[in-house]
Amino acid sequence: MAEVVKIDTDSNTVISTIGSFQYDYLVIAFGCKTNFFGNNEIMKNALTLKTTYDAITIRNYILLNFEQIISAPETEKESLLNIVIVGAGPTGVELAGAFAEIKKNILPKDYPSIDFSKVNVILSVRNKLIIFISWAWNYFTKDTSLRLILSQKNNI
Repeated sequence: MAEVVKIDTDSNTVISTIGSFQYDYLVIAFGCKTNFFGNNEIMKNALTLKTTYDAITIRNYILLNFEQIISAPETEKESLLNIVIVGAGPTGVELAGAFAEIKKNILPKDYPSIDFSKVNVILSVRNKLIIFISWAWNYFTKDTSLRLILSQKNNI
């Protein structure tokens, strides 16, 4: 990966370890860090989604979860059937939609013994965006077999 060595604003040039690049407008994005709002338990147990590696980790975790459902005692199955996504920003909404899609089209083929009508995709939000998400979800899916539970609980 290249590194920026210098930004020459007089000549509108970014100088990097792999060469120089001219620009008309330069936007510098420093990235972001997941905010757990001081909750150390969430920080220890949550899966974040910032990189491709994170996405693969989430996929593997979900698949392992469905493997566990097959052999889990009935008393444990209910908690394994919930996919909880905290945060209703663009990534959270996209992830909820992706999980709902694989819940309907992909996982039932791989795990025919699981009743997918009992699998819940739970999108936890803390603000008024919930109204738009509900409307958008219902408008764009138009599929009553996909259930999205929107929760405003702060302790999920």
